[in-house]
Amino acid sequence: MSEESFLQRLIGAGKVMLDEFTRSSELHRESSREHAIRPPELAITPEAAARRKAGDTSIRYWLWVAGSESYLDFAGNERPELDPDRSARSAGWWTCDSSVLEGDLIMLYRKSPKSDIAYILQATSDAWNVGYDPYGSTGEAAGCEWQPVAKLDSPIPNRTLRSAPELADWHAQKVNFIQRSFPIPAETWDALLELADRGDRESGEQKSLPTTPVESERDLEERLKAELHRLEPFGYELELWRDEKTGKTGQQLVLATGGRLDLLCIDKRTGSLVVLELKNVGVRREVVGQVTSYMGSVKEEYAAGRDVVGLIVGRGTDAHAESSINFLRSVNFIDVAELGFE
Repeated sequence: MSEESFLQRLIGAGKVMLDEFTRSSELHRESSREHAIRPPELAITPEAAARRKAGDTSIRYWLWVAGSESYLDFAGNERPELDPDRSARSAGWWTCDSSVLEGDLIMLYRKSPKSDIAYILQATSDAWNVGYDPYGSTGEAAGCEWQPVAKLDSPIPNRTLRSAPELADWHAQKVNFIQRSFPIPAETWDALLELADRGDRESGEQKSLPTTPVESERDLEERLKAELHRLEPFGYELELWRDEKTGKTGQQLVLATGGRLDLLCIDKRTGSLVVLELKNVGVRREVVGQVTSYMGSVKEEYAAGRDVVGLIVGRGTDAHAESSINFLRSVNFIDVAELGFE
């Protein structure tokens, strides 16, 4: 066989495969849009099947956590399929808890840059297995079809969720919404609906936590050092670390292994040392690696048996940084805007 004929056959085979892939992709999108029957290989989860078998058809409530790629389109506009006034039904399925049944209700928490609860959805199928998900509530990933029910006129911002005493014991906000899905107890669901209905919510938040501009990372560092109470709604009760023998403080602390910390603090509530890394720009994966390196150095030099955790404050994260933070349970992220800084 000549080199030319072999190359032609290879190109022809590639075109056939591409056409088949394109056709199957279009069919998949169309079937998802029309809520076709789930493919037979995707079995109902054991948890959902157990609820059915037990006759548990009561409505359960859930919180789904969505990154910006899930609620914004490429132009930065809100996706129309989430708005019941613009879309009668969904465009496909969503990762969910494995015990979701058709009819369960969901609130959608939008991660940075929005950082709020903005939509109410409803499951239109029982949950089925889709594989392994290390960031899910159980580890096993499940999916279900859904439809939009309501778009909140005034989304509930993260600051309100953090400061509401009736939500103080809710696990989702305690762990900074780092999973994809959380159960919402019935009383918590009612409290969230009440918050959604409460008028002048945003103006009340502005009075308790004024929004002020920061112009540089140095400015952000000085402001946050002077106003560490801004972190209290997020579960941190911090004070700046200080070496009683030398008088050295945790601001711009130089480490023996290299590097300089923005702020090293002590959490008065837990006794942990908190490594704060401040960015007045978007956070990339390299920053997460930098923080973990600093945490290791602090553990060796200053911890004296105490736990060391990391906290990154910045203006949003890219997908790689978000994935790393989700995986590292000892590192959290808070958006600059959530602290009341412009």
